[in-house]
Amino acid sequence: MNYEIKELSEELINESFFETCSNLRNIDKSIDDTKKLFSKMKNDSNSITLVVVENNNIVIWSISLLIEQKFLMWHAKWWHLEDVVVRKGHEWKWIWKAMVDEITKIAKDKWCEVIMLSFNSKYIKFYEKCGYKINSNSMKLVIK
Repeated sequence: MNYEIKELSEELINESFFETCSNLRNIDKSIDDTKKLFSKMKNDSNSITLVVVENNNIVIWSISLLIEQKFLMWHAKWWHLEDVVVRKGHEWKWIWKAMVDEITKIAKDKWCEVIMLSFNSKYIKFYEKCGYKINSNSMKLVIK
């Protein structure tokens, strides 16, 4: 299986991308609206979306990285991994390991000190094998 890890591009925002993302949540916007939002996000140096694509440009994995510049820690940058989504039938752990390795490499290149991840507890052992450690509890408030 040939695959490549790369940043999301406008050409990859298509029905295939929507199908993969629907495994996390349904996207209720058009492809054109999504491309407009993507264009705004590309201008924000604090977010990156990485995807894994097969050789026919089908997106099979996607993950968003949000960079937080810490105020009280002066120059420290923390990354938050969000919206991890996998296309049905492509849940191969070796691809996730490759994504984690690529994320870590990019984070080091951008002088990131910490990578934070929200996850489903059934994946704890896998993330621990990749070097992640349980850090603390978190809570959220959903505002609609």
